[in-house]
Amino acid sequence: MKKGFEGTRIETIAQDADVGVGTVYNHFATKADILVAILFGDVADVVAGTRAIVERGGPDAAAVVGAAVGVLLGVMERRPRNLWRDLIGHALLDGGALGLAYRSAETVLLGVVRTGFERLRANGRIDAKLPAEESTEIAFALAKTGIYRYAFNDVSAADVVKDLERQIRTVAPAPESATVARIPAET
Repeated sequence: MKKGFEGTRIETIAQDADVGVGTVYNHFATKADILVAILFGDVADVVAGTRAIVERGGPDAAAVVGAAVGVLLGVMERRPRNLWRDLIGHALLDGGALGLAYRSAETVLLGVVRTGFERLRANGRIDAKLPAEESTEIAFALAKTGIYRYAFNDVSAADVVKDLERQIRTVAPAPESATVARIPAET
């Protein structure tokens, strides 16, 4: 899908995969179904990587969310940005399978962020006075904004993570006693 979603024909996909058009249609009813398969395959990689980060923990919410988004952006870098632009754009407008898959992926990733915040709070790495649900939701919204910036504005993954960590530190600061350091992302 180097030409983007609209510019790619099923025949081209079949040719690139070295299979017949009928074979593609045996597995996928529409191009949107192909995007769903791509999304779910990539989301599985992201969830595994982000769960590992949550398990390791970190010095503060910014480091954990930054490392988790770094995993996602690392997965996104494996495919052309125009594919992600198309996938996100179509998913946000699609009430069908693609939209459902995208919203399901968001729900899973929000759960990972929520778990990370709960562990950080339990370990005294997030100020206990901050409202738990609200700070988690804001951090997740900032993460999504960073992902959109990467996909739609040609911002580097490193810049997205750096900006996101700065923003998260204002929303969910570590207590004064916590030492802040970066967590290396594992993809």
